[in-house]
Amino acid sequence: MTKILSLFDSVKNHRESMVFEMVEYLAASTAAVQANPELLADIACIALNSLKPRYICRPKTLSKHMTDEEREANRMEVQSAVQSAIEFVLLRPVTEDSGMHITRDL
Repeated sequence: MTKILSLFDSVKNHRESMVFEMVEYLAASTAAVQANPELLADIACIALNSLKPRYICRPKTLSKHMTDEEREANRMEVQSAVQSAIEFVLLRPVTEDSGMHITRDL
């Protein structure tokens, strides 16, 4: 059984790395996130949950089969999801027991 499971080690959600890179890029210009870097994981999770997963097992093969238009559309979709996630995290009401102190400056 372990041998079969190891065959799935190469299966990845292609959008994860794109979201992580976009979160890092956009958060660099957001003071509230810089002040509380623990929000980065929240932002990434919210963005990923809003995107349809795109599973791959060979990234090079996917790149060969995507057109420039598909790549750009994918990038824009990820950017929009990350921007929305940043806004959601920064604008949501903070509860006393959350332990998070968020400023509302974008």
